[in-house]
Amino acid sequence: MISGIINIDKISGFSSFWHDAFIKKTIGIKKVGHTGTLDPIATGLLTICIGKATRLVKYLSGDKVYIAEALWGVQTDTDDITGNALFHSDNPTVDEKAVENIIHSFIGKISQTPPAYSAIKVRGKPLYDYARDGQKIDIPTRVVQIYDIKLIEHHKRRSQLQIHCSKGTYIRSIIRDMGKMLGCYGTILSLRRVASDHFNIADAYTIGRIYDKSKNNSINSTIIPMVKAVSFLPTISVKGKEETRIKNGGTITGKFPNGQISIVNADGNLIAIGNGSGAIIKPETVFD
Repeated sequence: MISGIINIDKISGFSSFWHDAFIKKTIGIKKVGHTGTLDPIATGLLTICIGKATRLVKYLSGDKVYIAEALWGVQTDTDDITGNALFHSDNPTVDEKAVENIIHSFIGKISQTPPAYSAIKVRGKPLYDYARDGQKIDIPTRVVQIYDIKLIEHHKRRSQLQIHCSKGTYIRSIIRDMGKMLGCYGTILSLRRVASDHFNIADAYTIGRIYDKSKNNSINSTIIPMVKAVSFLPTISVKGKEETRIKNGGTITGKFPNGQISIVNADGNLIAIGNGSGAIIKPETVFD
């Protein structure tokens, strides 16, 4: 069974799960899972784990970088341009300095209310189900980390922003809340993810390229090995009895770094992610 990571350049108008299904069908594999869902309107980096690598999802769901285009002067029910307009501003033109001045208010740990049309579950039901049914519900706030926001370009009613943030951040909420602070409303016009965890959009393939490579029997060239995907972790190599113990969920002793460690066998294949605590490693996730 093929295992590893494929970085897709997601297309707008299709869900992240549609891209999962595309990879399943194109490669002919049953187990796939992506890290960090993108809204249908969004494009850009979607990391898809296949085979045994689906167990890596929790280790690859780190920080994100987005390029967001904001449209000032309107707020929609979905907080992006695909929704129905709720409010319009009488004066939608925004001064560039005003945008630059409020950016700093959103850097650091902030509390945000996710969009009504989102997959967050309340009482076991996604928020978008309540929204589609016209039901009003209190949406719980969440604390997220915004590391940096840069204003790339501005022209009257539009601003292009680069946002570096923690996982779980809703860019739609940031633009909506910025619009409120500017006194003119705001919504997402376009959104593109350019980095996710340790991957960059330069690592990504279009679905057309993936399809061509599958037809040419060269799909393996698009797949990042599991061991390379976690190369940001300290690594130890095991063999013999130690390898057997790790594969069976047992601990091994020695001198190890503290925290998460990738464990490879003599062939250099990833067999587990372990937790080191000085003299002991205990496997947390076993792949072999």
